[in-house]
Amino acid sequence: MIATAIPGAVSVVTSCTLPNGVHVIELDYDGTFDDVRSKPTALLFEGRTYGRSGHNSDTFRVYYRTDVQFATAKG
Repeated sequence: MIATAIPGAVSVVTSCTLPNGVHVIELDYDGTFDDVRSKPTALLFEGRTYGRSGHNSDTFRVYYRTDVQFATAKG
């Protein structure tokens, strides 16, 4: 068997839908703010685009929501 790395892939810890229809996903981080800042600003997951909305330093989770707006730059 051969496994192939997927560039840019991240592990989603949880995903859910809030009662208002907003989708949320959570990623783990190592507890440092540098690791939070190294996480992507936006993610594409199951066909939906999520923007980073915050983090919890008690649970070491970074949150992404579908109702967070973000911009992309063209170079």
